[in-house]
Amino acid sequence: MPSDANLSQCLQRENNNYDLLRLLAACAVIIGHSRALVPGGAASPDFIGALFRGEYAGSLAVKFFFFLSGLVVCNSLLTRRDLLGFFVARGFRILPGLVVCLLLCVFVLGSVFSTLPWRDYATHPNVWQFLGRNLVLWPVWELPGVFQTNPNHAVNGSLWTLRLEVLCYIGLFGFAFVGALYSRLIGSIVMIAIIVVSFLMPSAMAAAGFNTGESSPLPACFAFGAVLAINQTQFKISVVYFGALAILFLLLQNTGAYQPLLYATVFYGALVLASARWIVRLKLRGDYSYGVYIYGFPVQQSLVALWPELSLHLHQGIALTLTILLAVASWRWVEKPSIGAGRRLITRLKMSANIRSTSGKKI
Repeated sequence: MPSDANLSQCLQRENNNYDLLRLLAACAVIIGHSRALVPGGAASPDFIGALFRGEYAGSLAVKFFFFLSGLVVCNSLLTRRDLLGFFVARGFRILPGLVVCLLLCVFVLGSVFSTLPWRDYATHPNVWQFLGRNLVLWPVWELPGVFQTNPNHAVNGSLWTLRLEVLCYIGLFGFAFVGALYSRLIGSIVMIAIIVVSFLMPSAMAAAGFNTGESSPLPACFAFGAVLAINQTQFKISVVYFGALAILFLLLQNTGAYQPLLYATVFYGALVLASARWIVRLKLRGDYSYGVYIYGFPVQQSLVALWPELSLHLHQGIALTLTILLAVASWRWVEKPSIGAGRRLITRLKMSANIRSTSGKKI
């Protein structure tokens, strides 16, 4: 890629390695969570927290996920302009992997770690509440008797972001439905307004479901990615521009602009990195980040329950290894086939719509 390529060029799959950056971000979530889950882990420094106040590895990684999701998903809508296909594709990307993960949590972790007899556990109403509510992205954290001796009792504490990401998808769909997304001026104004409101009026975000300090910046991160997608032909990806942005961040880090400039600098730097030739060459065989994200927390909790005496770094190393193996299996046998099934369904829906349209014209 040229040193000052347009973002539109960098969004072409052969010119970026977003899959690798997503995987690294998912691993950062595991590293960040370990300090809260491992006994005594909170005493260990977090490398992101040491660099950026108010953040830790997991929190910044989640914000990066929302930024990249806004960029890639908005670009998909702009390119294909297929609203029905958009929702079908999102559903087939998120739900099948989540269903398998939840079933494993309920039936495997439940049978191994619950302090209740199996019959009592299997008939407990909270088991089915856990399964049902998490399937509709309204998280329930605990299973009866599972991980009750751990410092944190949650079975899968990472799932809280999925509902919020879907809310962002719904908002994006709404803007596309009324045509606002397809006007560069109107789309940019809408996304910039979301960014401003997220930072200056977080109470407005709370009314939309982003009601914690951790979640209130997420719409801004998603909208930042979306506004770049809307203006991709005008937006440059350049090491020089990243250097200038980093200098501006350093100069203004003691002002009210600290938080938005931090995210802008990190996200822009990630785009520069993902488009570097040597990074692009490190192509993965699949997008393993989602599997790492949804399996990381239960793997970590299982390790804490089995070996609470593990040191923080040993816990992190084992958790990362086991989770990546699960993520590869999830991609190969669940997620990739599901994505293919979603694409085939979209194709059939389009063919059916074309047939009805043609028949109507003949009549």
